[in-house]
Amino acid sequence: MKQTTLSGILCAAFLLGACASNQQTTACPAITAPEEGVRVLVLSDETNQPIEVRLNGVKASCSKLKSDMVLMEINLGLKVKRNLNANDGNGSVGIPVLTAIVAETGEVIRNDRQIYVAGYKEGEAVKYPVAEFDQKVPAGARLVISLAPSQ
Repeated sequence: MKQTTLSGILCAAFLLGACASNQQTTACPAITAPEEGVRVLVLSDETNQPIEVRLNGVKASCSKLKSDMVLMEINLGLKVKRNLNANDGNGSVGIPVLTAIVAETGEVIRNDRQIYVAGYKEGEAVKYPVAEFDQKVPAGARLVISLAPSQ
């Protein structure tokens, strides 16, 4: 009986210790999106069918790093819509997401481009995928997020 209790306590202590973090939660830097990058048309990978993609919300959790940086864990909600009359089969679409870190002075510190792929099933007209990514932002700077149309 004592061994079961002791092993249960050790297991609970281990799990609680694994959940502990040295990072300190902090307020997130501002996140903005230009009007032109909120809704775009991209082409599907298989058939070049126009797909409408729009930003559908953002959720961020932030923690202060040891340096003067903030780690932003971002969930970017998207709405992906296609016309089933043009094509209703299985497929996928690459969604270009642009990010820029802008200093308080307005100077662009860094920018990046990532492609998120969303798949859709036959007969599926609308889906709501979530793109997840981390971004390190200097304290006082802001993060700009934009969608980019197909080139």
